[in-house]
Amino acid sequence: MKFISTFSCLIVLLCLSCTDVIEINLDEGTVRLVVEGRIELIKESPSGYQRIRLTTTAPYFSNEPAPVAAGARVIVTVSGRNYPFTESHTVPGLYETGS
Repeated sequence: MKFISTFSCLIVLLCLSCTDVIEINLDEGTVRLVVEGRIELIKESPSGYQRIRLTTTAPYFSNEPAPVAAGARVIVTVSGRNYPFTESHTVPGLYETGS
């Protein structure tokens, strides 16, 4: 019985508690480039399909997707060999290899 009365009191206190809205003004800061990708070198298929996504940073409280970085020139260099990436025709900010 004591447990039920203690539990009931806690529920009542939680329902009656106050909340204050706190406004936080954050500086947006400088816009930075964000590079997302996974590069795999498979011996049997050294020129396999690879992709890299380029976006820029967004404000912390923004509900919008991160802005894409379109129109970039992307080249990955491994052991002196260059692997160019071209931008997707259907997804802006997505850069892919040929295979």
